[in-house]
Amino acid sequence: MDDKKVSWILRSAIILVGIFGVAVCAFWWPFSISLTAVGIAQDNPPITSAQSIEFWVQFVFYQLVSLPCFAILVLAWLVTNRIYAGEFLHLSTFKLIKTASLILFIDLVVYFIGNLVFTFLKWNDFAIIYYFLGAIGVAVALCMSVIAHFIKKSELTNLN
Repeated sequence: MDDKKVSWILRSAIILVGIFGVAVCAFWWPFSISLTAVGIAQDNPPITSAQSIEFWVQFVFYQLVSLPCFAILVLAWLVTNRIYAGEFLHLSTFKLIKTASLILFIDLVVYFIGNLVFTFLKWNDFAIIYYFLGAIGVAVALCMSVIAHFIKKSELTNLN
């Protein structure tokens, strides 16, 4: 498989992940938070101010921790540009991937702390799903770190 084909496959994956991310931000966060805040088994109860605050705090938090993920998709797109140009094993690619993994690790720490707080406040009825998404993020961040390590190692080997 040539570099151009790999680049297009990865770009397709980035677009799909971006669409999934928009769907999560636009539909899943509001839906799951409203079910938790208002109550799953209740039939259209009046919404209290406490439930409204609970909803908006969680909604804003999850939207904010989603933003760095979209920035990472932009960095991933820039990496595909490097692949397309046949320059994957360069130090600039290492820097892009390392930056993306660092952003993701920091975002995951904030995400897990927020989820722990929401769990202790009993605001999060879907905690297992949220922690599963976090686990996927940790796996992706670790893979990016490993790829960055091997790119840097390859670059240093080529210099010698």
